[in-house]
Amino acid sequence: MLELGSLYFNYPDSKMVDPTEGYRWLMRAAPADDPAAQEMLAGVLADGAMAGARTVIAPDLVAADRWLRLAARSPFHDNTSLRRRIERNMTAAQLDEAQTRAAAWQPHPVPEVLAMTIDLPAAAGAKRPRPPGLRCRALDRFKGGGDNPAGWQRLPDLCAKRAGHGRDYRDRGILRR
Repeated sequence: MLELGSLYFNYPDSKMVDPTEGYRWLMRAAPADDPAAQEMLAGVLADGAMAGARTVIAPDLVAADRWLRLAARSPFHDNTSLRRRIERNMTAAQLDEAQTRAAAWQPHPVPEVLAMTIDLPAAAGAKRPRPPGLRCRALDRFKGGGDNPAGWQRLPDLCAKRAGHGRDYRDRGILRR
């Protein structure tokens, strides 16, 4: 299961890379008490995963820390640098929750794990609002930008203060209500 999950993330031909399937296989291997899968899954959950320009697996620091704590029980999979990087971005409540989840965790038998249906975690911000007036090729290119759009695909924030001016656009009468 670990090898299959790893292959979906790291296949040499980029057309065959599928982070969603890789995640599903790692989520089967990790509950079966595979420390290498737990460590790899923690890395995926720490950074999230992308397919093209779209986020398909949102970062989840609590789950990443839990899986890393479980992997650290093995002397070969104690990734302290990744754990420090994850924990530096967590609140005290999130750290407590990760510790509680790790302490309550029990391994599952392989037949039970293979029968599991693995749902993907929600990818935050996966749908951007479409700017009005986009049509045809411009609309297709906007949709293709996913949640990491190029500069020209980003919507301007007309209510933001301009650098060095101290006033927003509404103060100058540019944006009418």
